[in-house]
Amino acid sequence: MIRLHYHKRNELDEPRNRGHYFHYMRRFWHWYGENERNLGEAHLETVAKKKLGGDILSARFHIGNSGSETPFDGHLIIFGIGFYWGFSFFRKFANWATCCSGYLYDSRDWSLRISWPRLYWEFANHSDMCNKDRPKRRGPKRKRRHRTWRRGSISLSLAELIWGPKRYTYETIDSFATTIKMPEGEYAVVIDLQKQYFGRNKVPLHKQEWKWCLDVDAPKGIPTHVDHSGGWKGDRTYGFGVDFAYPSSFGWQLDAEMAVASWVLKERARTGFRKPDPIEV
Repeated sequence: MIRLHYHKRNELDEPRNRGHYFHYMRRFWHWYGENERNLGEAHLETVAKKKLGGDILSARFHIGNSGSETPFDGHLIIFGIGFYWGFSFFRKFANWATCCSGYLYDSRDWSLRISWPRLYWEFANHSDMCNKDRPKRRGPKRKRRHRTWRRGSISLSLAELIWGPKRYTYETIDSFATTIKMPEGEYAVVIDLQKQYFGRNKVPLHKQEWKWCLDVDAPKGIPTHVDHSGGWKGDRTYGFGVDFAYPSSFGWQLDAEMAVASWVLKERARTGFRKPDPIEV
């Protein structure tokens, strides 16, 4: 005799979810046999987001090891409407397809997913890229090569295939060394005036969008934020970029110094910074 237990949960009952979703329902099925033996389970989540964000098209199908709660799982998201699912049947098949060393949680992943505009795949791919389950060959030893076809991606966008992916490109126009004055002292920096281009890498630079920016290198760092690590990470930033207006022909260096100092002060205000660590400046 098989008994089915079904229950559902409306996540919109939680006030924190109401601002993000029009609909958010979770459904669960559990099958039990004799003596309440667990035969399998499945779940389905349906969501409809209020804000689209980056979920234009996303899909995934994944096979994990038999130690997973649901060895088979996946999702489908189209314009913010999503379906997330998983089930725990056919555990022996999942274990056979993914088992790598005999240890329950050491396995190879099988997955196929789309995160627009790219298609990603993993075919019996081990997380640490080892080949520990490959049978040993007789004869002279040969250098092992990783099977790169097991893991990869390809673009599904026609524009990307023709003109290439979008990339940032930087062209340094001028550079100078100076010091940035802060209330507690001065900090040596090197400031590069750059043009920042953004566009597809097969499109000429003069046809891409561009703007001015500053690339700042501080060899000894500038205190910019609160150190919550107890001294391990420190409170200093050693390199950063700053958006820059059109440089004037009469001493753009002075405008750059003020822009860098302004960025440091804004960062200090944002993080609640008050006093630098006792490091010689």
